[in-house]
Amino acid sequence: MTKESKYRLPAEWEEQEAIILSWPHNLGTWPQEQLALVEQTYCALISEITEYQQVWLNVRHEQEKQRIQEMLQFGAADFSNLVFHINPTHDVWVRDYGPLYVLNENKSVRQIAKFKFNGWGNKYEEAFLNDNEIPYYYAKYTDAEINDAGHVLEGGSIDVNGQGLLLTSTDCLLNENREHVLEQTSLEEILKEHLGVQKVIWASGQIKGDDTDGHIDDAARFVAANKVVCISEDNKNDENYDGICQLKESLKGMTDQNGDPIEVVYVPMPDPVYYNEERLPASYANFLITNKKVLVPIYNCDKDGQALDVISSCFPGRQTIGIDCTTLVQGFGSIHCVSMQVPALGVGGKA
Repeated sequence: MTKESKYRLPAEWEEQEAIILSWPHNLGTWPQEQLALVEQTYCALISEITEYQQVWLNVRHEQEKQRIQEMLQFGAADFSNLVFHINPTHDVWVRDYGPLYVLNENKSVRQIAKFKFNGWGNKYEEAFLNDNEIPYYYAKYTDAEINDAGHVLEGGSIDVNGQGLLLTSTDCLLNENREHVLEQTSLEEILKEHLGVQKVIWASGQIKGDDTDGHIDDAARFVAANKVVCISEDNKNDENYDGICQLKESLKGMTDQNGDPIEVVYVPMPDPVYYNEERLPASYANFLITNKKVLVPIYNCDKDGQALDVISSCFPGRQTIGIDCTTLVQGFGSIHCVSMQVPALGVGGKA
């Protein structure tokens, strides 16, 4: 029997206090010439977010902080909304190692549901030496209690509607490299206990180049309590076609926590993006919802405009902004992967 949780993981569209980012520095992820371009992408992200809310930016040391401040002086960043945190991160993927904040019923208390980060199935063992400690730092900074689940989970592998429903992927969460020796039902009990969900939807299928084994935030995302955006590929000769067909088939007949049907809206896949002849996991589904804006990765292709229109139609109360991520995705992730929202206390929100 599941231990009933007094806390829940809020939907991303609910009111946020801040967005957490980690400044890029790892030359193993981006060589120096690419890293300089990725830094410009970060400047664009910070400028867009700080117009309306805080960014909590992880930097390695004071010298790095000073250099970033000098870079941002030439942009539109609002320094009053930018808070630096000296944290020796290994890499930028804070969606997967950052704090998963859960709220109590009246939004007066935050906890952090702490899961283990093992470098996406021990693919990159050095990745979790520092990054696995970041939630403990933010627990102290925000005076939030840690609720340790004791199991491996990355934030990009799940998405919620904030009302009791969680969407995830069998390809990732049930992969043995996540150190699970549990049946699917037992893992569901853990998700219900620590994230306050009532029901789990299991999708399947993934895109090429995804070294996370199928994170859901590259494939299908809640855009409202009863609506999901899902990627789609019409070209039968594309190497992603079969995997995306499998994904779409696995989502057929979805119902919410009350048994009501969930609407599915399809967003196209971008034209293939390659680096060093390797297919990259470029996807428009890797967008970030902030208080006033939805920041969508674009890839300098003909599908960009169509994707922005689809996603914009799902968020009539927010600006939809395209951010060039052709270099960022060379690190095998995009905007959602490099960000983590911090829900605000005491206020509500809707999509």
